[in-house]
Amino acid sequence: MVLARKLIVHAYLAISGVRGKLRALEELQWLERDQLRALQEKRLRRLLAHASRSVPFYRRMLARTGVADASGEIHLDRFTAIPLLDKPTLRDSFDELMSDDIDSRRRIIVHTGGSTGRPARVVFSDDREVWPTLAMLFDSWAGYHPVDREVTFWGSTHGTSGDSAGRGAFSAKLRRWVNNWSRFDSYRVTPPLLHTYVGKINNIKPEHLYGYADFLYYFARFIEREHLAVHPPDSIIVTATPLHAHMRQTIERVFRAPVLERYGAAEVCHLAAQCEQRTGLHISPTTHFVEVLRQDGTPAAPGELGEIVVTPLFNFAMPLLRYRLEDLGRWASAPCPCGRTWPQLAEVTGRRIDVFVTRGGELVSGGLFIKIVEHVNYDHGDFIEKYQIVQEDFDHVRILLKLFEGDRASAHEAALQEVRDNVAHVVGPDVRLDFEFPPDIEPSPSGKYRFTVSKVARSSAQHSDLFET
Repeated sequence: MVLARKLIVHAYLAISGVRGKLRALEELQWLERDQLRALQEKRLRRLLAHASRSVPFYRRMLARTGVADASGEIHLDRFTAIPLLDKPTLRDSFDELMSDDIDSRRRIIVHTGGSTGRPARVVFSDDREVWPTLAMLFDSWAGYHPVDREVTFWGSTHGTSGDSAGRGAFSAKLRRWVNNWSRFDSYRVTPPLLHTYVGKINNIKPEHLYGYADFLYYFARFIEREHLAVHPPDSIIVTATPLHAHMRQTIERVFRAPVLERYGAAEVCHLAAQCEQRTGLHISPTTHFVEVLRQDGTPAAPGELGEIVVTPLFNFAMPLLRYRLEDLGRWASAPCPCGRTWPQLAEVTGRRIDVFVTRGGELVSGGLFIKIVEHVNYDHGDFIEKYQIVQEDFDHVRILLKLFEGDRASAHEAALQEVRDNVAHVVGPDVRLDFEFPPDIEPSPSGKYRFTVSKVARSSAQHSDLFET
């Protein structure tokens, strides 16, 4: 069985040309920075020229902003004049964002997670083959080799659709068999199901685990609290939700394996990943043009929090120019010790709607509130199983706490008062803080679990727009 898988995988890599593309991409990791910049500009210029010729939405916009002139010449120095593209515009202008030659392309439609509202759709053409190759490179940084055993925990209820009826489900199953992947649901789990997952991991003995950062953190806490023995993989790849320091420490302690963070989105595919140094997240500048912007739209300095804006360089079916992922992050201040020349994000702090907003307009990272709850929980005996912090208004915060079975809130008044005092210190002394103790805290429709939610930030993003340029 293992031999059959290896033969199929190596035959596919050779016949499809993926092996050659992977080797070329591996070489680009070490390219001199000026050569890398020249290659990125060449690819960006090519994408803009295509958008100007073939995409109705951008044909008008690029001419109006002067990015493309009447002769078709592209002026990259005017690139930042292109208005930022957001998810509502992607939904409302879906047809006009598609290339005129879409009918001549093999294509696939990808649905976004919709964690900040209604999901949107993105069309990829056969140019999408670039993204699996990039994923293979990222996998190699985690020590992954084709046909290694991998257990994936995923919870998305959204999928993809192609042109061939029935192809998606069958090809997904075939791909999982060939690549030796086992996939388990992380959308809604119970203690008995988590016990089952531990048994399956011990039976499969995977070299790698892959899944949502928040789920694997919750899973690790469950294993530790239940005093269960679990097979240690060679590496763990976490994605989809921010990985905070305490989460990394817990996952690595329980599974006795290094955790590597990965970052991406359905609209832009794989975007960034940690290498074996596990410092920042490397971005592939040959496949993506990434900006980190201040509130006024100017570039953020290294170490400065800003909004992540992405232009994928290889989607000619539906170019997304300066697309707002609605995430916040920081550029790294120093190069990675690995020696790769690709730029790094020091961190991705989370969704814009997970960042709290004061009445004066100051942004407060949700990670600060997470630290408050985590530290108090640790100091008072680990009585909280799940939690979520919701900013209802500038001066109103709700904290939802799911306590472990059999525990009561009345037994932890001192801990709750400590949380109250610390939150008031951050948001202000006049904040109204309500504790609630639901039987469970549900994940978002995409299957992701969010520790912090700011309805103020969501309202600002939809209406007054904190990041208007």
